[in-house]
Amino acid sequence: MNRLTVQALAGRIASTLGITPEAAEQLIHDYFVDVAERLQRGETVDIDNLGKFAAGGESLFTPLPDVAARINEPFAFFEPVELNDGVTAETLDLTAPAFPEPAPAPEPERIEEPEPEIIEEPEPEIPKAPEAPIIPNFPEAPEAPEAPEAPEAPESTEPLKGHCAHALAAWATGCLLLGLTIGSLTGYWVGRHTTLFPPSQAETAETVEPITTSNDTSATSITSATSATSATPVTPVTTDTVRADYYITDMARKYYGNKDFWSYIYEENADSLGHPEHIHPGQILVIPDAAKYGIDPDNKESLKRARALAIEIYGRYN
Repeated sequence: MNRLTVQALAGRIASTLGITPEAAEQLIHDYFVDVAERLQRGETVDIDNLGKFAAGGESLFTPLPDVAARINEPFAFFEPVELNDGVTAETLDLTAPAFPEPAPAPEPERIEEPEPEIIEEPEPEIPKAPEAPIIPNFPEAPEAPEAPEAPEAPESTEPLKGHCAHALAAWATGCLLLGLTIGSLTGYWVGRHTTLFPPSQAETAETVEPITTSNDTSATSITSATSATSATPVTPVTTDTVRADYYITDMARKYYGNKDFWSYIYEENADSLGHPEHIHPGQILVIPDAAKYGIDPDNKESLKRARALAIEIYGRYN
């Protein structure tokens, strides 16, 4: 979770107001001291665009509906579950009993099979050529030369050539299948991890409104500089559609110049809406004319009436 330290907050205020960081820190310190003193005296402190602080009671801090909606937005998909009367926090903390780990299955015994005896076939003997008969030693007749032994038949090489050709064909087939597999996996991976990002439709220019602490007739405020372009009310249209990144508060800022006027858009469409935090994308809303409800973003009384109506709308579902 990202945390904003006092030094970081002072740096932002200093850069916005054009003062030194030390002066910004002193301003923050004095601001919180003033709020704490008011709470100690039992007073109620209202801060615009944030909520109400009160000493005592069931709730010390009551946020504005818009602030509460933004904080609870990540949990909008969860539904509350009502617990029975007998269920306590200790009951929920009980963990399930640990089940004993199953004993490992015994490994099957390996039965060693006797190795088959290899019977060597005797090589066929090559018959030798018969020896020439002995001729009597007569002086006039020379001895007959002995007949040469028949040469051994050369071993055939055809099976060896066939084995080499088969191995070469299998190797080439394996390389081809491996290349096709790698190519298909690469295409699947690239296609799976290629994301098309639609253009953002969020507004880029907003007004940073002042933070004001008030108690009846007294008020303490810190005003930050506005952005380069201020939000200017746009001529209302007949209808507008809620999207995943475009809510009813965005419509109020677009058409009336301040998001707090969302309560009038809700009131105009109250017959077709339920809880204000359960307005789903695709809902078509009617945008009323600003003059119908006396909407004026520059009038503090108009803003107070819009915020009071928002509290009343939330009270309908409590």
